[in-house]
Amino acid sequence: MRQLVLLSTLISCIKNDSYFQSNGILYKEEILLSCNDNGYKCELVGSTMSGTASRVKWKDRYYWLTAAHVCQNFMPNLLPLNTSIKIIVAGSNVEENPSILKVDTTKDLCLLSANEGPYKELSRRHPKPGDKISIIAYPSGVFDPDMLPVYDGRWNGEFKQENKCMFTVPVTGGSSGAAVTDNYGDVISVISSVSREFNHMSIGPCYDDLVSFMPI
Repeated sequence: MRQLVLLSTLISCIKNDSYFQSNGILYKEEILLSCNDNGYKCELVGSTMSGTASRVKWKDRYYWLTAAHVCQNFMPNLLPLNTSIKIIVAGSNVEENPSILKVDTTKDLCLLSANEGPYKELSRRHPKPGDKISIIAYPSGVFDPDMLPVYDGRWNGEFKQENKCMFTVPVTGGSSGAAVTDNYGDVISVISSVSREFNHMSIGPCYDDLVSFMPI
């Protein structure tokens, strides 16, 4: 009996570590060149951003998955001269310095390189309106390796006018890129933005767009 209790405790710890360490907070620092309309007067501008990322495994490779606007500079009037990205892994405080592998600004998805480690699966089940969902996100860059801010909500379905899907789950700045997961903990979307009128209505790519974005 004691062996069964110890085995159960061990399995619980392994699952807990995996649950933690498939998540991370992403910090991006950029040096940008800002020039006036004539291009005669220019100055260097520093920019920082935080977001949330999830380690996923796809076709035997590991990636960090997040939103495109977290990875890239979305200020077209400024020229990026230097960009550095680091991800601090939740639960371990290990720091990774990934490179950007693939970006789709239309779907707002980004893949970065990742070390081997605990990961989330992409779901094989198409979500339905009303399904329960969860996200783990670090809003406003608030992060500690022992924190696991979990938010629950519902999958609302596709908003065809914007070619996006919507979820009732609270987010704010820093939540961008957080994986939206189903009841099994598998990824079905990521957080892109939030409704201005109702800050519990979040927006992200639809499930089919996420799957088609992943490398062949």
